Amino acid sequence: MATLPIMLIVFSALTHALWNSLGKRSAVNVSFYVWASTFGFIIYSPLLLFTYPKLSALPIQFWGLLLVSGAFQSMYLIGLAKAYQSGDLSLVYPLLRSFPVLFVPLFYFFIYGQSSLTLADCFGMLLIVVGALLIPTTKLRNLSIKNYYNVTMAWTSLAVLGTVGYSLVDSAAINIMSESGWGSFEAGSSFAILQCLSVLLFMVPLVKIVFKEKIEWPAKPIFMFGTGFALVGTYLTVLVAMSMVVEVSYLVALRQLSIPIGVMIGVLYLKEHLSSFKLIGLMVMFIGLVVVSV
Repeated sequence: MATLPIMLIVFSALTHALWNSLGKRSAVNVSFYVWASTFGFIIYSPLLLFTYPKLSALPIQFWGLLLVSGAFQSMYLIGLAKAYQSGDLSLVYPLLRSFPVLFVPLFYFFIYGQSSLTLADCFGMLLIVVGALLIPTTKLRNLSIKNYYNVTMAWTSLAVLGTVGYSLVDSAAINIMSESGWGSFEAGSSFAILQCLSVLLFMVPLVKIVFKEKIEWPAKPIFMFGTGFALVGTYLTVLVAMSMVVEVSYLVALRQLSIPIGVMIGVLYLKEHLSSFKLIGLMVMFIGLVVVSV
């Protein structure tokens, strides 16, 4: 993979871990991410002034993908908020970030019937998943699938499904924009901003009707502002990098560099416990990241 996409993904990994730590500390309900998405749109919307004339020329397929992307992104944010209400950042975050590494290539191959991944890439991705599976374990004799049957894992699974979905859909949408003559930055930035509107289309009724929450002005708007800025900015960077690579599976794998960063934030900033198995899992995942990136 070229150097520039790797640099962009490393930067996005850092900011992704940072805004998730804000979410873990501040997201007491699902409506937190409604405000974060709203602020994210407001902050970055001026960029649309430079690309607005080209939006009307995009085919109807693009707008359909944008709508589907909003649905998957909403699944991700809802699962994220609920998982953080019951689980530690150092537990939820690694699982949330690692499982798409396995599922995205499988779905990509199923959809497109081909893959540019090598055996080394597949081995590295497998190491990332194995490392994540070790993280919830405290003792070897307690290693059991029952460790994953709980409310936290259920919401994390919803977030994983949303991640897999929007990763594949967004890749297809960015390809349409690239084929229509859009540059990397203008395609990535425009889609990330428009995605906020698509997310709000789904999130607002879900928050009010399903979760029965009031979308009130936040008590600490600075956290919402910071999360919105990083949430949209992080994915904007990912989408720019996405337009530079052939297969999205590479990016999904490299983005997992945020896992050890997120765990360290959980341990050092949120004072969460770092068990020996959690540390071993992180080391295995790091080796997998190195294998994928070289």
